[in-house]
Amino acid sequence: MKTQWKKWIAPVVRNRSILAVVFINILLAAVALFKDIILAAYLGTSAQADAFTLAFFIPDMVGNNLVAAAVGVSCVPLFARLHQDKPAGLRNLVIAINLLVSGVMVILAVLLFGFGGQVVAWVGAGFPAAIKASCTRLLLIMLPTVLLYPLAAVGLSVLQVRARYLGNAFAPVLFNGLFLAGIAGCLALRVPIETGVYIIAVCVLAAEAIVALYIGVLVITSGDRQPAAPFRAGAFCEAYGTLRLSFDYVLILLFSQGVMYVERFLFSQAGEGSVAALNYAYRIAQFPVWVFASAVMLVVFPQLSRAVSADPERAQALLGKAVYYTLLLNIPILIALFVLRVPIVTIVFEHGSFGAASVRITASILGGYALTILGQSFSAVMIRYIIAANRTRPAVWIYLTTAVVNIAVDLLFVRIWGVYSIGYGSALASILTVALLLLHFRMGTQLRAGLPKLLTAGLANLAMLAICILCLVLWNFRFHNAAFPAKILFAFCGALTACAVYGASLKACTRRRA
Repeated sequence: MKTQWKKWIAPVVRNRSILAVVFINILLAAVALFKDIILAAYLGTSAQADAFTLAFFIPDMVGNNLVAAAVGVSCVPLFARLHQDKPAGLRNLVIAINLLVSGVMVILAVLLFGFGGQVVAWVGAGFPAAIKASCTRLLLIMLPTVLLYPLAAVGLSVLQVRARYLGNAFAPVLFNGLFLAGIAGCLALRVPIETGVYIIAVCVLAAEAIVALYIGVLVITSGDRQPAAPFRAGAFCEAYGTLRLSFDYVLILLFSQGVMYVERFLFSQAGEGSVAALNYAYRIAQFPVWVFASAVMLVVFPQLSRAVSADPERAQALLGKAVYYTLLLNIPILIALFVLRVPIVTIVFEHGSFGAASVRITASILGGYALTILGQSFSAVMIRYIIAANRTRPAVWIYLTTAVVNIAVDLLFVRIWGVYSIGYGSALASILTVALLLLHFRMGTQLRAGLPKLLTAGLANLAMLAICILCLVLWNFRFHNAAFPAKILFAFCGALTACAVYGASLKACTRRRA
């Protein structure tokens, strides 16, 4: 008889697509982390770091985190059904969506070009005038990425439904690698940071252009070898329907980005380098969501999209597995990031211009953001199920409610404990989001049936918590003043021990339940 261990864990191991994407995402995380390390060593938490961070944030928020994310996710359900039933019509729909999206983004780019200075003055209200001027110039350099991000996202959706998971997953690795090359070049050549930020901005634009070209080549070469259907104007109607669905998701993302805007506004008034520290902490906390939740949904989402209407029971089963696999991997990372936030920030970022004061600021912010990991991982899975089922309108109101609560709690916590307590407001809002999604959508028998598995995983993490506390004690008494090679060895041994203990305790708990 199979043990519960084999029943619950073996499917993850056997799914080579998910494992391959996880490994590429780990490579992505390593490249992105190394990029952040080099960027922190080069810019630190200086005024120039604040200017670049804000200038990068604005087009990234509009083009990537809002429009590209919404369009990319919303296209997958329709693309998946067309690829299965009418593959010849997929090309026409892709062309129509790209034309519509390009028109909208050109208008947005023109508006940002004309009012970029006012946008910077609004978002970075606490910045000095010289930093606002530098930020505006950097924004104009990176502005064309607003158009490139959505076009790349549509191409990635095509690759996803064609099961070209590795090519899809490698695109952000390529972007971050080129971004890293620009920063490393400035650091190696000792370019003054006042000039280097402009060189890095040009590298960001070039990197996204190369990635868009890479995705376009993959889409063309991965297509079915059959004559394409003649392009008809009716494709614009289907494209409009897809984009109308994506509008609800844009609203959901806009609420999240609104929270991020408020957080950056508050930090812009907290002193030099605070916005950069917020960005470093946020990126560390996003690591498990990028690596594991995105890997699971990259593979599962097309299958889920096809099953929602054709086989609802299978769709529920896929949803339950996606939630379980994601949380199984992310709970121990949450514990490690929260308990060991000071050692992690010290080892990763304390180099060059990033000193002890920067470590304290970043670690303080990371404490709250680490607690958002479970809520964000759950939401990343659930929102794709909601889009596949075309039930986005109730979700819009849920995310609006939690965004308002998040901002209100942030303002309250800032008044009581100071600006570095902001992450805890996001943690409370993420818990509320999960609760409201579960209550409204009545997440069915599969999620309820998976509750014992999640409780078992929770028990297994008690050993993980004990190991992390022990590592923190060792850090405080022995390693916090050690040489950097000793800190690296400490981190490696601690991570290896934690993984071994978590695996053994998870296996023991599941066998005990069997």
